[in-house]
Amino acid sequence: MPPSRVLDTRTTAGGARPLPVGQTLLGLRLPRFGNPATAVLATVTVVSPATAGWVRLGGPDGTSSVTYAAGETTSNTVLAWMDGSPSEQLPVTVFGAPVHVVVDVTAVVDDGYSPSGVVAVPLPGGPVRIADSRRGLGIGTLPGGAARSLPVSSSLRDQDTWGVLQNVTAIPTRPTWLVAYPSGTPRPGTSSLLAAPPSPCAATVLTGLSAGGSEDLYSLAGPTDVVSDVSARVQLFPSTAQLGGFARIPETLAAVPPATRSR
Repeated sequence: MPPSRVLDTRTTAGGARPLPVGQTLLGLRLPRFGNPATAVLATVTVVSPATAGWVRLGGPDGTSSVTYAAGETTSNTVLAWMDGSPSEQLPVTVFGAPVHVVVDVTAVVDDGYSPSGVVAVPLPGGPVRIADSRRGLGIGTLPGGAARSLPVSSSLRDQDTWGVLQNVTAIPTRPTWLVAYPSGTPRPGTSSLLAAPPSPCAATVLTGLSAGGSEDLYSLAGPTDVVSDVSARVQLFPSTAQLGGFARIPETLAAVPPATRSR
């Protein structure tokens, strides 16, 4: 169940032009598991902005999802509320100047009354480092244009584990992007984080695992060192609650209360 790219303004499908200043409503055709979607877990990326600014995905007013400087391609993973309409539109608001925006949806959040869904279970002892390629832990340095497999210890998962919630840090030698996805599945056409030297770049990533409990990490350019800290295992009930690259997360487990929804 890889992420799904719902917007890329650099492409013809995305309009082939930057998003204008102000609010744009994205009409998303989301899978349903008994309830309308109220929010999405998504990675929003701003690409090569001409000026500094910020973008808000969803709401409420007075908040930002990603802040950037001129010329700085920047991404962040956020829980973004839909507009509350039956058509399930996602507001994207640009502040500053028109800019190219990419949105990759990882999960769909609904009202939580359907019997199927996804539950994130925090690890009892806190986050666990499963990879640090600089020290040969879990995975080697990522070469450019190829993936490496990263096994997740059986002590961090059980028979109901679908995936993990992890903080992934890239230490690049060249500008690159990384994506994490279940081992043995096709690499999705999305990114989990972007990075450029000399600074490391980190992002929170929800990643599915293979039946054997491993994920693949791919870097466009290399060599790139990578660190992964797992904070929770993710359980899917039942396993059939998958469709078109999306998972459902009960709203009752979301960190943002319903009162903060964007209308």
